[in-house]
Amino acid sequence: MSATCAIHTDTAATGVCPRCGNFVCGQCVLDAARNCPACVKLIGASSAIELPWEQREQLGLVKAFWEQTKLGITQPGQLAASIRPDRPWQEAFFYGWLLSSLAGLLSIPYNTFNFWSQGAQMKETFGKMDSSGPLKVMGDFYSWLGDHPFLTAAGFGVSTIAIFPLSMLIVAAMQQVGLVIAGVNPRQPFGATVRANTYALAPNLLTAIPVVGGLAGLYTLVVQVWTLREVHKTTTLKAIVASLWFTIMLCCCGLFAGVALAAQFLSKLG
Repeated sequence: MSATCAIHTDTAATGVCPRCGNFVCGQCVLDAARNCPACVKLIGASSAIELPWEQREQLGLVKAFWEQTKLGITQPGQLAASIRPDRPWQEAFFYGWLLSSLAGLLSIPYNTFNFWSQGAQMKETFGKMDSSGPLKVMGDFYSWLGDHPFLTAAGFGVSTIAIFPLSMLIVAAMQQVGLVIAGVNPRQPFGATVRANTYALAPNLLTAIPVVGGLAGLYTLVVQVWTLREVHKTTTLKAIVASLWFTIMLCCCGLFAGVALAAQFLSKLG
């Protein structure tokens, strides 16, 4: 027996309201986000649009990619409001992989300069010390970077492409766990979290631009929190906790290790 609309009980349902989960029919869909009339009355009509990437058959791959990326960079609020959690996560995942691959390749020249500059500086610093143990390993590592900056940058760019599928799925899984830690009962499946993450990667394309790159990475994090909040209908604070809990835990562990290494480094200098 097919489901019926929660409001028009004699009419077969054609979908589910993404906000409250009630069955809706064609008469109930009043905005682009497909919210039911009760939710539209409560929160107002959505500013959601049909995402360009999900119209690539009509727009063409290149135009759809460009329009989707421009939307994510310049109108993150509309992007977040337009992500439909009920659509296949694979299409958003493919967009994120394509964008990360392009960003990784475009970043090679900038990263080449960075590896050369940092490698030369650290090589000079470690060259003045009688290094042994971990410090010698670090000295040799930075020396190699300074001598092979383009190879290192190219390897870094290619590795970004190769590890994206696994890394993005892990990030999304950590966020799904983080939602529970933050006290959110995820109303949307894991695939919805993947969609929120991958569509939010648009600002990563700016990481290839000198100086702007670091800010672009921070902006990406902001957009990811934004999309996660909207997809799971939670608060900004809980979305931040869900996004950063694992990173904060790793930073705390790294801080202890860094203090120990710094103490050894300073003792060598002294």
